[in-house]
Amino acid sequence: MIKTARRESASITSARVRQWSFQVTPQKYGFCPVETWAPLVNLYQLDDRIEVCVDLSGVDPKKIDVEIEPGRLTVTGERNTPEPAREAGESMRIVVMEIDHGQFCRSIPLPDQVDIRRAESEYKAGLLWVRLPLRGRR
Repeated sequence: MIKTARRESASITSARVRQWSFQVTPQKYGFCPVETWAPLVNLYQLDDRIEVCVDLSGVDPKKIDVEIEPGRLTVTGERNTPEPAREAGESMRIVVMEIDHGQFCRSIPLPDQVDIRRAESEYKAGLLWVRLPLRGRR
């Protein structure tokens, strides 16, 4: 199960939802440690909610922490280095290593209209989905 921390947010204005723009720079506000990698994110704005999809293939769900607070969603955790199975004493030479591993952090700004008390998260097929209902919407 994914841990989710929620804190209450401030007021809503539907015009502010339309003006809100997604910032793709993970270290924009400096909340992620320097020695981390940032997983890729897709963000969708629907009529009554925002859905965030984080690519965390190969990550143990027990090593994922989701924190939702007013104005921000932060996903942190760790992915082990993927290695082939091998016999004891068998040598291995890394030819190419493109898959990020180690600690990760992704901080995503959110509009004020997100009702963080009703947020939900689900890890399925290597993707973390975070559903963020909007206040004043269905």
